[in-house]
Amino acid sequence: SSRGPACRCSRFFGTEESTKAQGMGTEATGETSARPRVLFVDDEANVLAGLKLLLRDQRKDWDMAFAASAQEALTFCEQAPFDVVLTDMRMPRMDGAALLEEIKNRWPRTVRIVLSGQTEPASIMRTVFLAHQFVAKPASSQGIRVLVSRMIAHHHRVQDPAIAAALGGIGCLPPAPTSLIALTAAMGRPNSSIADIANIIQKDPSLCAKLLQLVNSSFFGLARLVSTAGEAVSLLGLTNIRSITLAVEAMKAFESKSRTKQRQLEEVRRHCEVTAAIAAGIAKTVGLSAQEAYTLGILHDVGHVIAMSMDLPETLAITPALAGAYLLSVWGLPLAIGEAVAHHHAPAAVEHLGLELLDVIHAANHIASQYAPNPMDPKPDIDLAYLQTQGVTAEKFAEWKTLAQEAVGSGKIA
Repeated sequence: SSRGPACRCSRFFGTEESTKAQGMGTEATGETSARPRVLFVDDEANVLAGLKLLLRDQRKDWDMAFAASAQEALTFCEQAPFDVVLTDMRMPRMDGAALLEEIKNRWPRTVRIVLSGQTEPASIMRTVFLAHQFVAKPASSQGIRVLVSRMIAHHHRVQDPAIAAALGGIGCLPPAPTSLIALTAAMGRPNSSIADIANIIQKDPSLCAKLLQLVNSSFFGLARLVSTAGEAVSLLGLTNIRSITLAVEAMKAFESKSRTKQRQLEEVRRHCEVTAAIAAGIAKTVGLSAQEAYTLGILHDVGHVIAMSMDLPETLAITPALAGAYLLSVWGLPLAIGEAVAHHHAPAAVEHLGLELLDVIHAANHIASQYAPNPMDPKPDIDLAYLQTQGVTAEKFAEWKTLAQEAVGSGKIA
């Protein structure tokens, strides 16, 4: 019998979920805590009192601390690091953004969440590369409990503390240089439209992931998750997009002194673009969403962008696919995107009720490598036997290959 969403979540990373914190508090005490540590920071005493009251039932599961200032929060962190920190933005002396920057630099493995009533674009942009999640006040106790529980679960799926710290320290992945140049130029033209900007962003894995992270935060109060870059750009608007672009430029995180890395990054972006176009074409023929297929195709190899930006060795205990899935899940992107990143090489690892977009990405990734190979994964395997169990006959797969060949030959994705 088929299992439902719970099964899909449990197999997201293909590893057992740890029941204990890994390395919790070892820097300060040399001991490992059996319970996750969660820190709440707000300078308003009534807010902290309310949080204590609302979350009192969680005391049996979490070790919670409540700090009335950023300085007090740092003192708590120095005593023993936390799994998750939730902080307000507007506080005297040191505000939430400055606190998150300090925590990111000193304890990068900690999951960082903004819990604030400030929703102005300028306020959001200050934390866009510092926070993993953005939560607008007022937030329900149930909402906070679920979010923190999810973050703790993701936190413990990467068992090596050094790897978790490296991934947790990522605020922005490097876009391909050509993408940022094109985006900067477009934003500088007074007649650029939302469609013009979306067309650039949706072709770059790094920019696409960052925008989806922001638009899916509760700051925007959406009742559903957004899983396409085009919709994200429309919802965010040109003002927010311009702020993000300027922030990326200011960070210069995308720059690499290695021309080889810049070339490889561009080749990965190109492979993702071709995969996305092929996936969208296949999706149309099987009655699935072409827009979502395109976004999944753009993001499916984001793990290789992570590996290049972090100089991760090939012998790492976590694959680029799982590293990418971990980061995107902590950023709050929809489950379908994480599955495409984690399992596009082996879609059979996820329970199915029929042909899904994950299978389409698996096929498109293989086909696209013939026209625009990913230098980090030039010849991905194809599981034809599995695809047949999902109704993809040899004839149907041949049609998909022909569709891709025609698209490339026509110049649509050349």
